[in-house]
Amino acid sequence: FINLLQENYKKTMAYWQTITILIILFFVLGFLVWYYSRKDNPIYVQLISLIGWFFGFAIIALIPFDMYLSKLESEPTKQTVGDKDAYDAMRAGWLAVYWSTYILCWAFLPILNSYLDSGEFTWKKRLWYAVKINLIIYGIGAGLLLCFILYIVIA
Repeated sequence: FINLLQENYKKTMAYWQTITILIILFFVLGFLVWYYSRKDNPIYVQLISLIGWFFGFAIIALIPFDMYLSKLESEPTKQTVGDKDAYDAMRAGWLAVYWSTYILCWAFLPILNSYLDSGEFTWKKRLWYAVKINLIIYGIGAGLLLCFILYIVIA
């Protein structure tokens, strides 16, 4: 019974450590964005910076809980019924961080950057310009990758 209480306590502490680290991370990054950004930047630029940094650094918050679950997995006799929920929560956390970072880095932020650099006057033209520029860049990258793969296959 004591071992069960200790394991539940450890699992609860791992949850709270992760949540606490995420909250502290959010406030620290919020302070950094507020303190170091130019004061004439629009609020949405600061917000996007905060979100990008948050998902980039959120990996640090997930590591302690992931290490705890890995330790449990290596000791099959100590696994409990609630561990499947913990594994599912950890998987959901990693997937959320991974896909959020991926979409921000490869789709949203490049289009936003091109949108803000555009010299067009209406938001539709600016958005179309940004999408067009990014499609050209990704097309060139895909063409170079295809040439490289063909070179490797032929050589």
